[in-house]
Amino acid sequence: MAIRDLYHDAESIARYVRDGEWADRTLDDYLQTHARERGDKLAIVDRRWRLTYRELNRLAHRAACGLLHLGVGPGDVISIQLPNWAEWLIVHCAATKIGAVTNSIGAVYREHEVGYILDYAATSLMVIPDGFRGFSYTDMVAGLRSKLPALRGVLVAGDRVPPGMRSFAGFLDTAWEAACQPDNRAARRATADSSGAFRSDVSASSQGGDESPSPGFVKLAPEVRNHLAVGDRVPAHSTSA
Repeated sequence: MAIRDLYHDAESIARYVRDGEWADRTLDDYLQTHARERGDKLAIVDRRWRLTYRELNRLAHRAACGLLHLGVGPGDVISIQLPNWAEWLIVHCAATKIGAVTNSIGAVYREHEVGYILDYAATSLMVIPDGFRGFSYTDMVAGLRSKLPALRGVLVAGDRVPPGMRSFAGFLDTAWEAACQPDNRAARRATADSSGAFRSDVSASSQGGDESPSPGFVKLAPEVRNHLAVGDRVPAHSTSA
């Protein structure tokens, strides 16, 4: 089930835009601007990634095309339960390009909480690590999957990918963009009036520490952090680059 609720009426949106509190641009608008104007500048640093704005935009575009190939579209929910890894931001940026909704789940949550969240959000696609700090996320999701009729696919960041799930690395290595029609993707992307680009009401995304998407989950240059638009929520610290 897609999330299509509107949380802000047209009058409120117009007032916020007029007062300068909201910009009539999305995170994807700013990402593409930075990719064009300062593409070689460092955007993200984590345990294995060092991505420039141009590289981040390229990977997000590829992932967006891959998501469309998997049947994910506007309003569909992508639940992401990852540690503080750059894959989280790649998927979120990809979702904003096609109007999908990202639902972040704290990495400390286990079967009871995760099962409830995935069912409540009617998650279409889930992104998880294979394991983290001795816990197998693939085993957990495999045990829950029969209770989640809306869940169409699982992407796994890591080397241990069980049958029925897809490697995130393999997904990102596939040139989905070669068969992706630009007009089709553009018609699906979120707009500044879309307020569902990041859904956090079904999961606590402020656990802190290294396990959940709290401030510092990746190091993100301040230009993106300071220009988030309606519905976009990407806590971050700036880099020194």
